[in-house]
Amino acid sequence: MRLSLNNGSRPRWKFSRPGWPAILAGFATQGLARELGSPGWIAGAAAMTSPFLLCELQNGISEVCATQWLAFSLWSAARAQDTRGWALAGLFMGICGVVTFYYGLAAAALVVVLAAWRRQPR
Repeated sequence: MRLSLNNGSRPRWKFSRPGWPAILAGFATQGLARELGSPGWIAGAAAMTSPFLLCELQNGISEVCATQWLAFSLWSAARAQDTRGWALAGLFMGICGVVTFYYGLAAAALVVVLAAWRRQPR
């Protein structure tokens, strides 16, 4: 929330909103948490209202606008291990790598860790 003046007349409060990147990141994180067997709404709300995400969006850091693709790639990779639908996981990882190279590297590393973790006998 910040104070701005309209042509010198009277002050007006402007409320900032997180926008679509935060909403999509929350949605994808909710799906990932449900796929892994946790309550999804807690993870989705935590991802959407993360202080890091909201602060970086407010500051105009463009890389943070791609966090939803990282969450979507992990969600689709977790689903692909059960259904063998790796095309969607590859699509989301490709989008993640094109939008932000470092998130693409992180997505590739996290998908390998996720695949190794899900293969462990229970």
